[in-house]
Amino acid sequence: MSATSTEARPAEMSEFRSPEQERAEQGADIRPVEEFTLEEINPFNAHLFSQHRWGEYFERLRREAPVHFNEIQTAGRYWSVTKYDDIKEVSPDCRDTDGYGDHT
Repeated sequence: MSATSTEARPAEMSEFRSPEQERAEQGADIRPVEEFTLEEINPFNAHLFSQHRWGEYFERLRREAPVHFNEIQTAGRYWSVTKYDDIKEVSPDCRDTDGYGDHT
């Protein structure tokens, strides 16, 4: 075959996107927090921090859903706790992160 053939060639590796890369691209469009329902807010989105927009999102969560359930494909299911006193309540000893007490 000649170099001008229209035969399909394998895609370049740089054209492939992992699920994580696609998710990161989707999260790059940070709209005003008021445009999201509470269920759509993802405090795990790194773009909130890179674009310095995290404050308005966490402010809304603290006001409307201080204990907020999240379920996203890349992070799984988790609860985000956004008020200081609530964090202290669920984690009375922040230094004891594994729950097994003193390791000495």
